[in-house]
Amino acid sequence: MDAILREVSCARIPASSLGALAALRASPDVGVVQDGDRPWILFREGNERALIAVLAVPGAELYERREGRFRRHGSRLPCAGPPPVEALPLHRALVPEPLAIPALEPGFEARAKVELVRASARRETSAALCSLPELARWAEKVSSIRLSAIRAARAGERLLLLGEKLPGLPCCERFHGDRVLVPLGFRVEPDLGERALREALGIAEDELLIFRADGSEIVPLAAFAPLTRGAIRLALGAPR
Repeated sequence: MDAILREVSCARIPASSLGALAALRASPDVGVVQDGDRPWILFREGNERALIAVLAVPGAELYERREGRFRRHGSRLPCAGPPPVEALPLHRALVPEPLAIPALEPGFEARAKVELVRASARRETSAALCSLPELARWAEKVSSIRLSAIRAARAGERLLLLGEKLPGLPCCERFHGDRVLVPLGFRVEPDLGERALREALGIAEDELLIFRADGSEIVPLAAFAPLTRGAIRLALGAPR
């Protein structure tokens, strides 16, 4: 690492670029503090992996902290730092908590509920949820062209894959749908269609809604990136 950058311990990047840091989501010392459309990325001084990832983001601003005061890298003048709130782990900023629909206030009656029901219609697989080790073994046997046609978002040891020719791994959960993912063999009841369902549940245009047997989750589209062997090996801790 360049000695000039050793004291850098945080950065601001465009919110739309958070997904570019997906490979760091398992790092315990990387956090996010939301601040408008340019969140702060916090990490320890000397974290070369985090610094390299941040430097690769267009528009990234680097900051240092000395004696409790922040300054922009290359400047001698102090400046405002991140808001004084607890930082979110990076993986939680990329993949928020499972969707929770608040209970109705007393006096209101629920007219309908959203649930999964069995369906006999054949649907094409458009997404798959699998484990990192399982995917890594498969990725070593296929071409780079096939890998790059798949987009992936990672949360811990799980990866959500999007694409047409997804791997047929034994333990994968497979889904159909475009912006609302539903397990194969099921459909959503009431059957409102994706757009109406997303509007009813307040899902943003840049978010993906996933239904599973044990609940539902929202994943930001910015969390997805083309799948590469290098990214998989890095996630496993192996050398590139």
